[in-house]
Amino acid sequence: MAHQAGKTHPQHPQPPPSERVQNTQAELIEDFRHLLNQTDLLWEERRNMASIRDRERQARWSTLTNSFTFIFVPISLISSIYGMNVTEISGTPENPNIWQFFVACIGLNIVILLLMAASHWVGEMRKYRRLVGVKEVWAFATNMDGR
Repeated sequence: MAHQAGKTHPQHPQPPPSERVQNTQAELIEDFRHLLNQTDLLWEERRNMASIRDRERQARWSTLTNSFTFIFVPISLISSIYGMNVTEISGTPENPNIWQFFVACIGLNIVILLLMAASHWVGEMRKYRRLVGVKEVWAFATNMDGR
């Protein structure tokens, strides 16, 4: 029975003190576990936010380096052309013609394109464990398949 100013109240009986202590202890343990789980979730969210910030920083850095690439590659190309000893620039017929430079660039681009296609082909073979036809390799190399 509940105590009220030294009296017992018959409508609200209280459990014995040892049972109340056990109930309170069980509730505290449950609350502690809940707080521990919530703390773990907060730490995981913090790690996720740090990861997102790192990715954003890397994206900004990539954008910056790409911007420099767009600026310096044309400058590098122009300076390399003007720095060549070609007949059209130097005026001496012993030097090679400028068209040979462009043929070499086109040839190098074709070799790079073929290497990329071969790399994709090997990746597809490993991924699906099947043979990939020349059509798929050519579609990747020329980017005509919309990917």
